[in-house]
Amino acid sequence: GMDFDKRNAHEIDLDKFKFLIIAAKSKGLTTLALTGGDPSVYTKIDDLLKFVVSQNIQKTFFHTNGIGLTKKMIDEYLVHFSKVAVSIHSVNFGIWSKLTNGTRKQFNILMQNLLYLGELSKQKKIKVEIKIVPVMGINDAKEDVDRKSTRLNSSHTDISRMPSSA
Repeated sequence: GMDFDKRNAHEIDLDKFKFLIIAAKSKGLTTLALTGGDPSVYTKIDDLLKFVVSQNIQKTFFHTNGIGLTKKMIDEYLVHFSKVAVSIHSVNFGIWSKLTNGTRKQFNILMQNLLYLGELSKQKKIKVEIKIVPVMGINDAKEDVDRKSTRLNSSHTDISRMPSSA
């Protein structure tokens, strides 16, 4: 991976990013995935999402940890994406905090965002994939996965398990 001291040293210029998308589209780009890190922390994310939506790219994906999402971001831009994927560790604050070192406030924001995405998914306004990141012996039980699915009202939401860490 990248040297730690070089990570997040600076962001890509929005105009250069737009140029890259336009150039790739002129060469046949049909799929664009915004992932990261977490693209929602990009300081110009609203401008980028607005641009991506305006490009009418056949398949667009957005992958996040869910904390940086806003209703505006979801309602104005992400509903136009092919799929939004949210990686989570647990719907139990104690387990989630242990794995992420996140705060109660961040956890509450994540849960609110997941519930909102779940409601939009039920209405078929957005396709959501919840990616569960199991850690052996902490949150890898099948019951925990089933509990996440039920708690998130995700009858129209894909729940997938990423490979367990050893």
